[in-house]
Formats: sequence, structure tokens, C-alpha cells
Amino acid sequence: DARVAERLGDGPHNAISPELWSKAAPLDEGDAPAGVMTAWAAPAVTVTDSIAPVALTNPRKGLYVADFGRRLTGVVRLNRIICKEGTRVILRHAEIMQHAGLPDVKTADPAMIYVGELRGARATDVYTCSGRAGGETWQPSLTYHGFRFVEINVTNSGVRPAAAMLTALHFHSGVALRTHAHFNSTTLNRMQHLAVSAQQSNLQTIPTDCDQRDERLGWMGDASLSSESMALNFEMAPFFSWWVRHVVLPEQRAGALPDVVPFVRYGGRPADVSWSAALPSVAHAVCDVYGDTETYREAASAIAALVDEVGVEARAGLGKMRTPYGDWCPPPARMGKGQGRKPSPPLTSAFSYALMVQQAAELARAAGNASEGARYASLGREIVSNFHTAFYVGNGTFDTSGTQTANVLGLALGGAPDVGLARRRLLSLLRARRTHYDTGIVGFKFLFDVLDQAQAHDAALAVLSQTDYPSIGYYFANSLEPATANLWELPDAPAEGTGMNSRNHHMWSSYSAYLVKSVAGLHQQAGTHGFQRLELRPSGAYALSGASVTVDLPHGTARLSWVRSGGRQHDKVSEGETARLSCGPSGGRISAVSFASFGTPSIGSPSDLPSDGRRSDGFETDPACHALRSSQAVAEACVGRNSCEVPATRVFFGERGSLFCTTRRDPLASPLRLWLTVACEVAADSLRVEAGVPVGSTARLLLPLRGMATPHLRESGRSVYLATDPSASSAARKANRLGSVQLTEDERTGRILAVELPSGLFDFDLSDAATPRAASSATEAAISV
Repeated sequence: DARVAERLGDGPHNAISPELWSKAAPLDEGDAPAGVMTAWAAPAVTVTDSIAPVALTNPRKGLYVADFGRRLTGVVRLNRIICKEGTRVILRHAEIMQHAGLPDVKTADPAMIYVGELRGARATDVYTCSGRAGGETWQPSLTYHGFRFVEINVTNSGVRPAAAMLTALHFHSGVALRTHAHFNSTTLNRMQHLAVSAQQSNLQTIPTDCDQRDERLGWMGDASLSSESMALNFEMAPFFSWWVRHVVLPEQRAGALPDVVPFVRYGGRPADVSWSAALPSVAHAVCDVYGDTETYREAASAIAALVDEVGVEARAGLGKMRTPYGDWCPPPARMGKGQGRKPSPPLTSAFSYALMVQQAAELARAAGNASEGARYASLGREIVSNFHTAFYVGNGTFDTSGTQTANVLGLALGGAPDVGLARRRLLSLLRARRTHYDTGIVGFKFLFDVLDQAQAHDAALAVLSQTDYPSIGYYFANSLEPATANLWELPDAPAEGTGMNSRNHHMWSSYSAYLVKSVAGLHQQAGTHGFQRLELRPSGAYALSGASVTVDLPHGTARLSWVRSGGRQHDKVSEGETARLSCGPSGGRISAVSFASFGTPSIGSPSDLPSDGRRSDGFETDPACHALRSSQAVAEACVGRNSCEVPATRVFFGERGSLFCTTRRDPLASPLRLWLTVACEVAADSLRVEAGVPVGSTARLLLPLRGMATPHLRESGRSVYLATDPSASSAARKANRLGSVQLTEDERTGRILAVELPSGLFDFDLSDAATPRAASSATEAAISV
């Protein structure tokens, strides 16, 4: 109420005047807050963006709707509005507009906002005008909202809304973005942006689950699964250290950790084991990414108590562990049918128990407590053995549920019986779902790393880069409510309606760590911490032509960029995006179109995805939804050129009619998309790599050879390794400050060249000396990631 605020005091925050403060009285001693006061150490919540509406509509008299163009977290400021004294301007915030897919809306009005998923949250700010002649400016305090759309009710106020009167203030805890990753794939770039944005908007002094409904709590399970990728993407050490101090407070623990910290509402105590696992997971992320063991030291006794408490529960058998949530929110086979199939409930709790003990062992060793580390390690081996005894049912299968999660978690722990058979079983489960996941958030966190360890790089990318249901890409590719800077809580959110259906949860964002470490390729060597010893590993996937990534470290910036030339090049984009193809600086021109389909292409029959998952073959068209000019249109745009762009639009492919693809099985679940494969003049692959190692770090560069018969490596134009005469380039290696260069086998990638690097900038060119290369023109030489 601006009239009251003006009487209380002036100033930007309506500070109470000294005269009024003089009337304040101290509380009686018994009324003072309980607890221990501590210095505030969390990064301050900071406004990082001010955004004007991209559209302002007037669907009803006195009612306007502002669209800010993307998903935000914060408040809306009113700018110099002219309104009558005592009248009200009411702002109601919404994530989405009404649409025909919402099951609780009988007659959808796409001009009106939808708030059914907000539950008890009003998401409403009310401003009562003072009537000030020069206009009134106001923004809410002590609240925030998650929104893209704002309904403005100006009935009887005299306000005539205009875009200039509204500014959305986007804010979150002031943690710096430390990692920047870019991929030669619009789809993967969109996915990384969604993950980073969903994480950022849920950093509000504590890691909240969501930012819009009547919850916004520090759910432990969400933080546990996102902690690694958050630590990679942002400077999270101060934030996580602050939160861990609250997790271990006696009043939070009270004998057992709760599902939510601070424990104010919702959840239970003791927590689901996969939720209480956040304590060691967050401490492990801080130690692993930043080399900080102080957070662990502060939490060591609480972690030990947690391990003991869960151990007591496990004594009755891992197959009997309490599991309230388990593998939360797996996608249902059909949209709108609630949660999908989960593994046997105790499996995720048993897995998380084993994992927390493994993390505790690593933390203790990193902190210099070798005996404690050895004790945890021994206990961890015992639990893993018991896990396999309890859940491995033979023939490469974990659990009787037939879920992907069961095999993923069994493999993720290590030591699985019949590892090769279990990996093939996982690939078989993926093929049965046409390379889509059916995991909940726990299995999803470990799915891509397990595939990466199995050298199934293209299978992992095939799952991650899907844009039909269920997939992360579906979040932005669907036509009803495309995500912009957010991740849904439910994979089928548009069809689920009210209740637990947030449009901005970070609990699925764990894949971001896989994109940074295994796809872009910047990680650190096993057993090291704080990125002192880097591991630079360009992806072994055939489906991606290049990527670049930088990570800001306390002692400098680590860099890696790589681009693949020649061979076959691929891209997959959703409708409305643009596919980009290039044969790279050494691959010559595009010579043929191997596959093209604008419609609803897919990975074909199970036999079309090789059991090792190493090739991106097997694309097939959908006869019910395929633009007949797909190959011709792409050939006209691309053949004879080194690179080309292809818009994924109906107009480009000559499908202007309204009947195109109307007979497809499920238009809501299967949005239109464009998949492409082209062949380059130079059939053999070559690889261009640029690496930057900051002073204070060293690196090991692992280059995938992918069938090269005679690998030849140059650095800054000098030959530094030739397979037919490995010792011949020793002088050049020394001159270029390189360490050893070895041809070897790698568990994750197969046959590689391993190069030891000191600090500095390096420019490598890897090719097959047995295969002639295309002469690079001046234009082609300028092509870079």
C-alpha cells in the first residue's frame, strides 16, 4: 500500500524513520529466537537481468498479459505508473498459458494464464496506489516468483499498461558461471542452457527444488543429483559450504537427516537414503571440483553418523531398505498417466548407501585420514558385493523389474558380475524403447556415464539428443509449452495438470556434467581434485562434429576445442531450428546425402543400433510422417559445399499443406524434427584440437583414433608422432614442450593417442597417414569450432 509506505518513510526500501524506531522496545528474554547466531556466509541473492516484455496483450477489459519471452525467477517492477489513489494494480504470475493438453482445463483459452500447478501459492502481488502525480515505481520485496507470464489487473485504476511500465527482475544467489560449453549441435546447446538456467534460478541461498509453487524447499535428493553439475557450472564452494553447515546442525539432524533442509514442511525423517545421500554427495562435489576438504572436515562426523544410521537399517538386508521415493518420476509409457515403472523400491536405497560409503572413503583419503578412508573402502566393497548378491538375477540383468535404472545402477557401482553382458542388456533395454530413457531421476543421473564407460558414446548421444517424448529435448520441442530456460519436474508435464507438476525443477539437470566432461571433453584425471591434473578427451561419438569448453579455475582458464573433419557428418534438430553440417577444415566438400528426413524419423529396429552402441547408424523414416523432398532439398542446399545450413521448416521441404503428418501416431508426444547424415569427399576422419592448460595445472590429452590405421599427429604444424616411426619426432616433441605420446588402449574410448601436456596453449592436428587428405582452401582453413 503506497499510501502507508509514504507515511512510514521515504527511500528506495521504505526504511522506517528514526522517529518511528524510537518507539520500538526490546523483547523479553524468553521471547528471543532460539539457536546460535552465525555470520552470514552465503553468496548474496543478486539481480542479474532486467527484462522488458516481448508482448503485451489485452484479452479482457481491465486485464492484460505480459510475456517476458523466457522463464524467469524474481519479481516484476512497476515503472512510473499513473493510477488513482486507493485503487489497486494486481500482478498474478504464471509459468505457462492455457492450452488444450491440460487435463484439468475443460475449455482452454490460450490468451489466459494457467496457475493450476501452483497449488496453494497465490503468486500474486498487489499494489495500492498513492495517486502521486509524477507516477509511481514499485517492486515487491521479501518474495519471489517463477514465471514467464504476468497477468496485470488494472480494473478501475486508471492505468493504461504499456511494455515500458513493466520490468522483470531476474535474480538468484550470486554464484559466478565458471564453465562455458558449446557444441556443434543446436539441440545439445539448448539442453545445456536449460540445465544451467534451471540450476541458476533454484539457487536462492539454499538449493531449492522449484521456484514457483507452495514449496521452494531444500529437497536433499534434488541437491544430491545436481551437485556435481552445479559445481562444474558455477562457483559453488561458498554456497555449498554454507548449506552443508545447516544440514549438519543438531536441530536438522535430530537423530536422522530429513528429506528437506531446512526441515520446515513436507518430506519426512529419516529421509529416503537417496535424499540423505546429499550430505556426502555435496561434500564430495566440493572436494572433487575445487579441491576443498574443509567442507568435508566440518561434516565428517555427521557423514559418519549417517553411514552408521543407514547401516543399521541395512542389517535386515539391502532388499528390505525403506524407500519412500526411490527412482522418482520415471516417464509413463503414455503421457498423462502419472509416474512410470520403477525398479524394486529398495534398489535405489541400497545403491545410494553403497555410493555414499564410496564417497566417504574418497573424502577421508583426500583429507589425509588414510585409516578412515581404508575403513570406508572396505565397508564399501562389502556393500557392493551384497548389492550384487541381492539384485543381480543373471543373464546380465539386475532386478526383476526390467527397468533401465536397475542395470544402470548395478553397473555404476562397479564390480558387477558379467559386466559385458550387463552392458549389452542395458543397450537392449534402450533399443526396446527406440533409444529413449525410462529412468527416474536417480537412474538418469548415472545413465550417460555408464554408457560412456561402455564406449557406447553414440548410444548415449542418441538418447540425450532425442526431441520426442520422453526426452529432455521434448521440453523445448513440444508445441504446447516449449521450455526456454527451465526443466520440467515431470517428463510429460503438459498432460499431467495440477498437483506436483512444476515447470522449473533442476532434479533432471545432472546430464550437464556428462555434456561438459564426456562430450565437450574437459575433466580431470581419476583420483585427483581441483583440476590440477586435467584430462582432455574429445568425444569418441560419431554423431557430433565438434565442441568447445572453458572452465575458469583459481589459477587460470582451462580450454579445449575440437572439430572433426571428413567421414560422415550428422545433425538432429527440432522443427523451427536450423541444422548445420560441415566437412570441417580437412574433409573437403559434402559429396552425398546419406539420410535426410523431415518428419518423425527414429532409430530403426533393434538390430539397427549395434550392440556396442558405437555408431550412429540405423536412422529410418516414418512412412506416416516424412517430407518426400527431404533428400532432394538437403542435396540442393549442401552437396558441393564444405558446409551448409538446413532450416527444419515445412516451407523449406515443400510441405505447406495442413494435412502434412496428420496421421502420425501421437502429434503431442512426437513433434516434427529433422535428422541428417551427409558424406564428405574425404572418407577418413581427421581431428583438429586446441587445448589450453593454465599455469599450475598439467594435462593428459586423449585423442580417439576411431579406425585410423597410421595415426599422424602434428602440433603447430610440426610432426610430433607417426605410428610407423614413433621415435622419429622426439626432437619436435621436445621443441614443442610436449611430454610422452603413446599409442594405447583406453577403457572409455578404445584405441587412443595419449599426450602429456605442461601448461600452455597447443594446436594439434590428427590424421591417418595412410589416407590422403583434402587440400584446405583459405575458406576451409578458417573454419573453427
